[in-house]
Amino acid sequence: MKSAKTNRKVIRLLKGLTDNNYVSIKQPRHIVVTGVYGGVERKFKLSPTPSTQHYEKLVICDLKRFI
Repeated sequence: MKSAKTNRKVIRLLKGLTDNNYVSIKQPRHIVVTGVYGGVERKFKLSPTPSTQHYEKLVICDLKRFI
């Protein structure tokens, strides 16, 4: 799966998990998804151009830890 498709899926999932269904997405160097989860503002970083073939597995692992 391509990294852009993986990133879109992760952003869609994070948006659904927020308290108000709103996330802020910024890309200074990495894609930073900011939202309010359980009353606390939290940030999740994604890579726009990953250098590894196992990017999807790494993102899933980080996402499980974030949730």
